[in-house]
Amino acid sequence: MAKKKNKTLPIVVAAVAVVGVVGGVIAWRMSKGNEPAMEEEAPTTRRRISVPTNVIAISERPYIEVIPFTGREGRSLRIVIETIEKDAKEAEYVLETEVGGASAKNAAGRDIGVPETENPVGLQGSMGIVDISSLPAQAESLLGSCSAGGACIHYSGLGGGRVQITFSGGGENYAVASGFNYIENTSRTQTKATSKDGLFTIEGKALERLQNYVITNSAGLPSGLEGEVIEVNDEENERDGAKVVLAYQLSSTETAPSGTMTVTIEGEGVIYAYDKKTKAWTALETEMSAGVASAQTEWADIFALVR
Repeated sequence: MAKKKNKTLPIVVAAVAVVGVVGGVIAWRMSKGNEPAMEEEAPTTRRRISVPTNVIAISERPYIEVIPFTGREGRSLRIVIETIEKDAKEAEYVLETEVGGASAKNAAGRDIGVPETENPVGLQGSMGIVDISSLPAQAESLLGSCSAGGACIHYSGLGGGRVQITFSGGGENYAVASGFNYIENTSRTQTKATSKDGLFTIEGKALERLQNYVITNSAGLPSGLEGEVIEVNDEENERDGAKVVLAYQLSSTETAPSGTMTVTIEGEGVIYAYDKKTKAWTALETEMSAGVASAQTEWADIFALVR
C-alpha cells in the first residue's frame, strides 16, 4: 500500500446516516434527549462512513495532533494529520468537547448575555472534512459558534474531549480516535495536569507559564521509536480488539516552558520523550513504583511508555 508522509473515530453522533457540511464543517450541541441540535445546516449532504475504530495495528495508524490556538473568532482546536501509513483518499473528523459554560459577543465585539436556551453546558461537537491530498493536512474547529450576523458564543470551562477521524477511499476504510484533556490555566497557578484517561500526569512549577494546552492520547506515533509502545484496551470504545497506546502528546501554541517536571504513566516500562524539532526519541531515566513509571524531564511533545 502507498505510504504518505510529511503531509485530519466509531463515536455515534446521531441515528441518521446523512448529515450536512458547510464549508467542510458543521457543529452541534447535545440536547436533553442526547440528540445533536444542529447549529448550522449544509446545502449539500454527505453520507458518513461507519467503521470500527482503533482496531488497526499501531504501526498502520496515522500520526495526528490536536493543537489549541486562538484565532480571529476565538479559541479553537487545530487537527493536524502529519503522516498516513495506511492508504486513504478522504478523511472526515468528529470532534467532541465537554463545556462548562460560555460567553458571547456581538458583531461589534461587545459582551452580550448568552440566552439560557443556548447555554452550551455539556458535550459540544463539530465535524468536517480534511483534505489529505498533501500532508501535513489540517482542519480547524472553533470552540464556540458564530452566527451569520457576526455574533459569537465562546465556550469556557473546557474539559475532556475526543476526536475521531475516519479514513476512506484507499481500499479498506478505517478509523482512529484519541481522547484529550483541554487544560485552562488562566490564573497561571496550576502546576499539575492529567490526561483524560487519568493514566498520564505531568507536574512542575514550569506549567504555571502556560495558559492553554492540550494533553492527547496519541492515536499513532512518529517513526523512530525503539521498542514496543504499550497498548491497553480503549475504554471509550466497547468493540472487542479496540486498543490505544500509552503515549501522550502535549500541545500548545505558547512558548514551551523550561524547567524540570515529573511525568508519570501507569504501567511498567521505560518512558520515552519525543522532540518534534529534532524528530528524535530519547529514553528517560525511569523509576518504577507500585506499577507506575515516572521520570524527571523537560517539556517534550510526546511521552510514551515502552517495553
